Amino acid sequence: MQYYLFLFVAGSVLGYCLEFVHNFFNKNSKRKNPGLLYGPYLPIYGFGFLLFYSIFATSWPLLIKFLLFTCAATGIELLAGLIYIELFKVMLWDYSHKRFNFRGLICLQFSIYWLILSIVFYNFVYPYVDFSFANGFMWQLIIFIVMVVMIIDFIIANIKKIK
Repeated sequence: MQYYLFLFVAGSVLGYCLEFVHNFFNKNSKRKNPGLLYGPYLPIYGFGFLLFYSIFATSWPLLIKFLLFTCAATGIELLAGLIYIELFKVMLWDYSHKRFNFRGLICLQFSIYWLILSIVFYNFVYPYVDFSFANGFMWQLIIFIVMVVMIIDFIIANIKKIK
């Protein structure tokens, strides 16, 4: 279980870093903090990280893995966007100015970005990750604390929006 929690936390933090860099170099971005939470993590990327490892742990052909991850990541992006619009009345990103978009929540350009990201990650990160350290007590404690902080952060950041 701690393996999956570690993947979720690591993906959430790495996703925050990726979005932060993207927003820094994107002159059209108005967001300083790429998420709705206060901390430096984006849970949507944590779910994507779990999905990536689940898909790439299979024995399916590599091309199928890349295509499946691209479709799944795009699906997660669509689902998360719809949830935030319906539940919190907030549109976190808007691709409506991009070609081949659906409701401004997904677009072909970013689906291609997910494909490229999965190829880069598969070739340069995935082969070198050793999760044996995630079994140590200290890592379990850190993961537990970060998860508790993320849950509290989510509650504080969103409780007013739900009412």
